[in-house]
Amino acid sequence: MLRVEIQNRLAIPILLPNLEISLTDAEESEIKVILLSPKEWLPASWQESHPDFLKIGAPSGEIIQAELPISLPTNAAGYRLRVAYPQ
Repeated sequence: MLRVEIQNRLAIPILLPNLEISLTDAEESEIKVILLSPKEWLPASWQESHPDFLKIGAPSGEIIQAELPISLPTNAAGYRLRVAYPQ
């Protein structure tokens, strides 16, 4: 289970990013990349309480906590998590 907390620290709403999870082996070599859209990583309860989040984004000051079940390859030893906005 991967726990993620994202906060909008700006004074304006911002669009929510994709999450990119890079799984690495013991030598820090990337073995798998998981890309999750906001619809995939945002908690269902948060999406229900913010039905226009894809257009409006996260309100100023909003803190979002998500728990993401991740299936790990047997040789996974570490990970990197980054926010990524589609181009």
